[in-house]
Amino acid sequence: MSGDRSDLGGRVATALGRTELMQSGIASAGCDVEGRYLLILTIMTSVFLKEGTEPEWDAAMRERLSAAKSQAGWIGGQLLMPSEAVNTRVIVGTWETRAAWEAWHQDAAFAETRQRLDGLEAKPSQHVWHDLIVDVRP
Repeated sequence: MSGDRSDLGGRVATALGRTELMQSGIASAGCDVEGRYLLILTIMTSVFLKEGTEPEWDAAMRERLSAAKSQAGWIGGQLLMPSEAVNTRVIVGTWETRAAWEAWHQDAAFAETRQRLDGLEAKPSQHVWHDLIVDVRP
């Protein structure tokens, strides 16, 4: 097995690739209680808002994130604002599968807020998918 790993208070930190991690038997927060690797995906979406639309956009996004709680495959999400860019938002959505995220985008509740949000954005959003390697929480 290649890669760098060190024990941090009983939690494993690793720089292994996804395949190696799955084959290694390393039990971390990205694994269930039996040590099976959970395939969890996170999408980070950067959104650039028109000046002055931030409160309205934030309210609509709160509604959307609340509605996402009932979606199959939804694990959780965060809405972030860079400290130096008050008209930028970063949506962090964590899903069991990309198919679950795509199904959410076809949901009526999603479509309802999409129109409102689109009109408040200065330019197209940027999406980047990430695979979970290690998730450490208290």
